[in-house]
Amino acid sequence: MIHWYTLRPRMSMMNILKWFFRFFVIYAKLSKYEFWLIEVMFIRHVVSVEGIRVDLKKIEAILDWKQLRNVTELQSFLGLAGYYQRFVERFSLIAAFSTKLLCKNASFVWANDQQSSFEKLESVLTKAPILIQPETGKEFVVYSNASHTILSFVLMQVGKHKGNYLIYDLELVAIVFDFKIWRHYLYSERCMIYTNHESLKYLITQKELNLRQHRWIELLKDYDCKIKYHPSKANMVANTLSQISMFEL
Repeated sequence: MIHWYTLRPRMSMMNILKWFFRFFVIYAKLSKYEFWLIEVMFIRHVVSVEGIRVDLKKIEAILDWKQLRNVTELQSFLGLAGYYQRFVERFSLIAAFSTKLLCKNASFVWANDQQSSFEKLESVLTKAPILIQPETGKEFVVYSNASHTILSFVLMQVGKHKGNYLIYDLELVAIVFDFKIWRHYLYSERCMIYTNHESLKYLITQKELNLRQHRWIELLKDYDCKIKYHPSKANMVANTLSQISMFEL
């Protein structure tokens, strides 16, 4: 699958492909190819000029699902619904009552809580948003927060419409952790980091650092990033995530 926003790069790539096939004596079957599509089905997702969305045919299968009667049926349902969990905010929390039935030695009792969880998942999947691909060359924004049990971080881009560590180390490790997770997005891109620990603004210029902090700073030096202070009250997304218990996540 080859994608470009404008026609000219597409034509250039077509010429490259033709040369490649000719040079290596590769024969292409035209019936296997489609050109100039505005959307395409790819690995159970619909990819279009707008972004990535769920396959409505799969969602119809979820809506047609009857009440679950045993663990096998529950596993099948959660397997299909879970495939699209990145489209659903707080998917794990919504499915929590159902997933408890999959625990070892748990009795399968389909009560009101499980039915509500089941119906809620059906509802939110039919309203799943379109996920927009990040734009290279456009500044990323990272919001991070930490507690003694949770590291939380949110990766954003400006849209078309606008346990044993000290708290200082906890906030710093949250930043380092999100850079490891999102390295494929953030490496070689400009990035602004917002944290609710004000002293982290002076992290790079700080003279006295322990070995652990030195190691983390060396990792951050691989990125074009700046750290800015952002009060907890204003940092609602990451701050809320860090208050959720590990079981809920």
